[in-house]
Amino acid sequence: MQTAGCTVYIDVLIISEFINAYARWEHKQSASASDRFKDFRNSPAFVTIAKDIAVNAKRIIKQCQRCDSTFARIDVDALLTEFEKGDSDFNDQMFHRICKHEQLILVTDDRDFKPPDLTILTANNRLLNI
Repeated sequence: MQTAGCTVYIDVLIISEFINAYARWEHKQSASASDRFKDFRNSPAFVTIAKDIAVNAKRIIKQCQRCDSTFARIDVDALLTEFEKGDSDFNDQMFHRICKHEQLILVTDDRDFKPPDLTILTANNRLLNI
């Protein structure tokens, strides 16, 4: 995308999801995976992992244009009404609203993301209906 001159936008929700997914993946890989995630995250062993996560997050941010989440302009009551049905992820709803509001294309590998009216870029076969 960068070779083609496209701007890649990123907001705090995406970085938060990256950091959390990375940390949870490391937790599952650890010998103490039976421990609670918060205990793992607060352990001395996590310091090295946290540094690695931060290095990678900084690399991602450096290659992107930061943008606001538009949270102040989104109808949060509508989001929560949709969320309370139990079949949607709140962050996915936010990503959908941000992309619609800012007229952006979403790049995702999230197999559960089902945008009814968004253009997405993915390599996830489940999203491609292959």
